[in-house]
This record gives sequence, structure tokens and C-alpha cells, in this order.
Amino acid sequence: MAAVRHLGLFPWCVDPALTFFGTEDAIREKAVPMWWRVKEWKLEATASVLANSDPPSTETYSDSFVFKITDIPLRLLSTSTFQTETDLVVAGKAGSGLGGLGPAYDWSFDALLGDPEENIVLELSLTIGPNFEFSAFGADTRSVSSNGKFEEIGSITSNFCGVSFSAPLKYNFAYHESLYVITSFESTLTATEYWEYDPNDGRGPIYNSSTGAKIRYDVF
Repeated sequence: MAAVRHLGLFPWCVDPALTFFGTEDAIREKAVPMWWRVKEWKLEATASVLANSDPPSTETYSDSFVFKITDIPLRLLSTSTFQTETDLVVAGKAGSGLGGLGPAYDWSFDALLGDPEENIVLELSLTIGPNFEFSAFGADTRSVSSNGKFEEIGSITSNFCGVSFSAPLKYNFAYHESLYVITSFESTLTATEYWEYDPNDGRGPIYNSSTGAKIRYDVF
């Protein structure tokens, strides 16, 4: 149905220096396809956890989670969600991303890591857009984030549209003693579905929904 004819930078103005990507070239090469092209993401994560038990013990957990653009409200407090490519242009979550300067794709939810009885809650948060951010384990002393300031314990690598970039994951607090301590956290964020941008002219979509590959070259 796509009424979209141009994959521009973003539906708002940003100062590249204030974003995660830092430069206009990096925004164009990485943030733009993240915003306009990807419809669904899969996060795969592996964490090593040191329990402050007697004696101390270390366990390693792995899990995966799906983040769908079509699950996100079009606007703050809206019950409608992103469903078409046109929505990417005309809608956005008010007050999210870049301190409220424009829309962003945001997800936040709790997920148990490992055995539910162990009660290790991931509290995942992901923002897609110029101000890319990933964090896990909430806002307490175990929190790790792509914007963390202290000890580096892992990384997140994102793969989409033939593009890849990595960001270190660091503790958000210098002090992180608790019932358990995260000693490592490695994760990958991979695009698993893409917007097709079908102009409905009878000749099919512009992009392959599974791979993101361009399959038509007669339109933009």
C-alpha cells in the first residue's frame, strides 16, 4: 500500500552530535535503515550471573526475544499501532526519543532469565532511532546499558540491511553488589522482517520482507 516514495533522514530534525551515532553519515548509513526498513527484530542474549551464595556460584543463561514495530502505539496513549509504511511518516510516539524532540520505536518489558524460581528479571528496554539504546536489568545496581558509564561486561551487535554495528554494554553504576552480579552479557539484535513498500501497481513490492533485499529498481 506504500504511499511512501522517499526514504529521507527522519520526520524531525536532529543534531547528529547529540545522537548515539554521532555523525550525519553514520545516521544516514545506520539509523535511517533501522527506522524505515525493519519491521521486526530478534534479540538473542547470553548472560553469566554470579550468585552471592556460600560458596559463590556462576550460571550462564541464554534466551531470545522478539520486538515488533507493529506492537508499538502510533502516539502516546494511542490504542492504534504502526501497521503500514505510511505510519512511519505520519505518526510517532510523542515525547519519546531524543528527550522528546521526536518519535522513536520504544519497547520496555520484563522477562525472566533462566529458571523462574530464581527470579532474575531482565527488564529489557530498547530504543530504535538516532538515539539507539539498549539496557537490561532495570534501574537498580545491576543495570547494564549501551549508555553505561562504568565497567564494561559485554556488547550488543545489530545486523540489518547488510549493515552491522556494535556497542559496548557497561554498568550504569560503579557499585553493583547485590544478591547476584552480572559478570558478562553478550547479545545480538537481528532484523527478522522488513517493510515491503509495495506501491500496489501490480508489479509487486520493492523489498523482500524476509531478507530486506531490493527486488524492484523501477521506483525510488
